[in-house]
This record gives sequence, C-alpha cells and structure tokens, in this order.
Amino acid sequence: MESIKQSRGELIKILYMDDFMAHDDALDKIIKHFKGQWLVTGCTHIKKGDSYTHQIHLPSYTEGVCRGGNTIGSPSVLTIRNENPLMFDEEMTWMLDCDYYKRMYDLYGEPTILKDINVIIGLHNSQVTNLLTDERKLQEYQYITKKYE
Repeated sequence: MESIKQSRGELIKILYMDDFMAHDDALDKIIKHFKGQWLVTGCTHIKKGDSYTHQIHLPSYTEGVCRGGNTIGSPSVLTIRNENPLMFDEEMTWMLDCDYYKRMYDLYGEPTILKDINVIIGLHNSQVTNLLTDERKLQEYQYITKKYE
C-alpha cells in the first residue's frame, strides 16, 4: 500500500515480487493502450524452477468478481491511473483482488482490456492461495459477500 501512496508517475503498474514482465515491450504496450482509469492485460503462468508454462489467461470483467469469480487475474495484470488511486482493502489477503476489481468497476466501469500477454505470473507453493487455511479463505469469502449484499 505504501508504494502506491508514494508513487509519483501518471500510471501505477502493479507487479507482485514473484511475477515479471513477459517481454521488453510489455510496459510500452500497456502505456500505449491505457485509457480511462484502469487497464488489465493478459498473462501466462510459469512454475518457479521449471520451464513449464500453462494456459494463457486473457482477462474479462464479470459482475461475479466480488463472489470470487475472478476472470481478470492476479493484481500483477493491473495498471491504474495515479490520480487519487484506490487502495486495496487491508482486511483482505486472498480475495483482495476480487474486492479491488469490484470497487474499481463501481467507480469507473469496465477496465480497458489488453488481450495480449504482457505479464508472467510465477506459481509456487509459497503463494497466498497455498498458504491460507480453508477457514481463513471462508472468512474472507464471508467478509466480501457481506460487503456487497
């Protein structure tokens, strides 16, 4: 959160520490296609330590995002305008992206969708999805459900 608050540029590119840009022109493409308040781009996944990549993910927005139907992807596919930027809900860990996308949609409508692979998501056993207990995941699901009733 603090890095978003300290950002000085016109755009903020979110990129988790285990993810990376897919090619040298990725940021240029994101900037070139950025319109409105937020943009999401396609991604692919790679297992850390392996050369195995799996299915390409091209984002889309659905209203079911706040119920865990995340068709956009990891926050690493997200770029936002740095004009009073929306912050992530610090009460959340597992579904913070779903909550964030819902709130962005409520404020600004659908994102600009760049159907191009510009981010690679690293998969590994230390990801939040793999570390949180089912009980904690259920608590977050209940929290977000109540938030949008």
